[in-house]
Parts: sequence; structure tokens; C-alpha cells
Amino acid sequence: MRVPSGDSDGASMKGNCAKAAAGGGPALLGGDTGFASGDGATGLVSCADTAVMGEVMELRLTDQLREAQGATYSPSVTYNHSLTWTGWGYLSASVEVPAAKLDGVMADIDKIAADLKAKEPTPDELARAKKPRLDQLERARLTNQYWLNELSNAQSDPRKLDFIRQIIPGTERVSAADVQRAAATWLDAGKAYRVVVKPK
Repeated sequence: MRVPSGDSDGASMKGNCAKAAAGGGPALLGGDTGFASGDGATGLVSCADTAVMGEVMELRLTDQLREAQGATYSPSVTYNHSLTWTGWGYLSASVEVPAAKLDGVMADIDKIAADLKAKEPTPDELARAKKPRLDQLERARLTNQYWLNELSNAQSDPRKLDFIRQIIPGTERVSAADVQRAAATWLDAGKAYRVVVKPK
């Protein structure tokens, strides 16, 4: 889950790309598929929709790649909407897998993205995506670090105050139709970037 952090919609980055690892087991490759997702100027509604869509995508990656296939332990989806850089925003799906499984896993990411565009998430998926995010946001707001991060530069950019006020109610109101609409807007496979990090 992500909590608000500085220059985002409430989504701190836990790393843009999975790092390759080697050691006692087979060599692993880090694979990353990224999509443009618009900047913070797209508005609070658009940012909240995209954030929940990212959470649904991570649930599906976990269900498919970890639970069903055992291909990777911790697939992740990160998202960020800049309030500083015009047009800069992204949603990124990252995995760390054995080399032999990478092509199949990357294809599975494309299938999940296409399915999100084609139909709405189930009520169960929507609840599983929203509740942990909302719980973590509530916990984060009890910490000094949250407020130090979120109020930084708010005096010069009042939009940050709007994001702070609206991130919880904005997340609560996201519907299954909103998630599908966000996926249809941003998950364009033809414009996605792909990064593979290989061990030496």
C-alpha cells in the first residue's frame, strides 16, 4: 500500500523498478512495465481513480503471479502524479522473477491491464483494494512524518492542501466504473515502457 508522500496524489513510490538479485537460487530478473498516468493537475478525482486502479492491479498480480503460479513473491504496483512537473505521472508494475519466467510474466501483466480496461473489478476486488489503503492513510495521519511531508511547500501550492483534505473521501467514493474508466484512459499497451534488469 502507499501513503501520501510529497509530490503525489497520496502515493509514495516504493521503487520504480524491481532490482535484479542473485544468490543461493537461480538468477532473477527485474521486470517493469510502466504507463503514463497524468500529473496532479488532472485533478483529485482522476488521481484517486488511478490510485485505486493501481491497487486493484496489484491484487490481481499477486493473485495470479504469486498465488496461482508461484512465479514471484511480491509483485508491486506504484503510481505517482506530480504537482510540480506538468504532464508527469505514471503507474508502474514491477516483478522479480527467474529468467525463464520473465516473458510469460510480462505477458500476464499485459493481460491483466487489458482485462481492467475491458470490464469493471468485482465488488470484492474493489473492497480489498480500498480498505487497506484507507486504513493506512488513517494511520499515517497520526504521525508527524506524514504532516511534515504533506505540508511541505503547501504555502506556495494550495493544491496540496486540497489533496490532503480530499484523499480519504476521494478514495472512498471511487467506484468500479471509475476504476475501469481510469484503466481505459491510461493502460495503453502501445505506449507502455518496459525495463528489464539482468544480473551480470
